[in-house]
Amino acid sequence: MASHAKWCCENYLTIVNNIPKEQNVYHNTLKDYAKVDNATASSQMTIGESSNLSQICLTYSYNFDDDKYEKYCCILAVLAQVSIDNAKRKFDINLSEEINRIKEDMNIKENKYPSFWATIRRDFKQSNINKNLVCPMNCLENIKFRNYRSDQSTLPMSTFFKKFSLDVQRKKCMKVEELISKYSLNVMKNITEGYADKISDTDYFVLRSDFNDLVEDIRKVPLSKNYLGLMSWLIDRAFLISPNIRSNKNNIDSQLDKNKTILLNVLYQVNKENFLACFSNNITN
Repeated sequence: MASHAKWCCENYLTIVNNIPKEQNVYHNTLKDYAKVDNATASSQMTIGESSNLSQICLTYSYNFDDDKYEKYCCILAVLAQVSIDNAKRKFDINLSEEINRIKEDMNIKENKYPSFWATIRRDFKQSNINKNLVCPMNCLENIKFRNYRSDQSTLPMSTFFKKFSLDVQRKKCMKVEELISKYSLNVMKNITEGYADKISDTDYFVLRSDFNDLVEDIRKVPLSKNYLGLMSWLIDRAFLISPNIRSNKNNIDSQLDKNKTILLNVLYQVNKENFLACFSNNITN
């Protein structure tokens, strides 16, 4: 894939974004992280809109003798780039106005949509389809997609999980569990005022400087050298994987199910190789 991408870059013209821009400066604060998240979220609409219009323009360019459609394809590709990069820098352009300007000039109400649009859009009105529009994407109409999806919404953890026997005292395992739960409570207490009702505690562990201290504290607990039994036991309790744990879930006094993200990342930092050994890399195993 990388080799082919290099070949494409060397043999095809690439659209260059020359819109004036200024660099946004962010700091390692929760407020600035929220700004980035909001900027990215607000760009989702313009990213999708510009990409969809670009595909329609490409279709029109095959069917109508008007150079504007090819030019609009290039412009919309740049607008999609701008939408994606808006969180990192501010561009001297109003995206919504520019997209609406192009959309109005495309005369979609009269030209309508190519046939493949009804394939990729559920419940799309056939009255909005123009059967005379010819484009390569219309080949989708003739493809019969086999049903390869599982009947389950997600694959169960048991598909990937490897159970190892517990080779240390439960008391030591409970000590590790207690450290993780205590850390989670400390995170909640230190969440910036005004964000506690919007963001869960597990979203903050990467921002906490004492995360490394938690990892070191766990490493100080006297355990067997390979950690496999401990990690397997903790993961099982957090995700209720094995039949024995699931059947006794009401009797298990644990907060790990509320701290899954923290648990997995802590175990990964403590011993990466053995953490990964708790999961199969082949779902047929």
